[in-house]
Amino acid sequence: MFGKDPDLYPPTDPEMVESKRALILTAFNTMGKQIVELRRKAQFYQELAACEVWTSLELAKAFRGNKDTVPTIEKVMIDRRVNQMDKDFSFSKAVYKEPMPSLLGQEHPT
Repeated sequence: MFGKDPDLYPPTDPEMVESKRALILTAFNTMGKQIVELRRKAQFYQELAACEVWTSLELAKAFRGNKDTVPTIEKVMIDRRVNQMDKDFSFSKAVYKEPMPSLLGQEHPT
């Protein structure tokens, strides 16, 4: 970025120093925003995976010795949808015991 030319490094021109400082700060700001976005996506996909595990565990519990499975499956799927809409419910917390805000009621992160 600063090059190896002795006339350029270290930069002594105040405008050059300020422009490089601004460039570096902009790069750090951009990286910070990308990190926040990646964390948000990771939360979304962890919650989505936990939702699937939770559903499977609930269905497995329901099928054990239950002869009338269709109403039970429908109830679990209704409970799943209700839990997806509940901002206070976290599949990750229910499955992995990790508190994490649910993002499933929101748009898919892009």
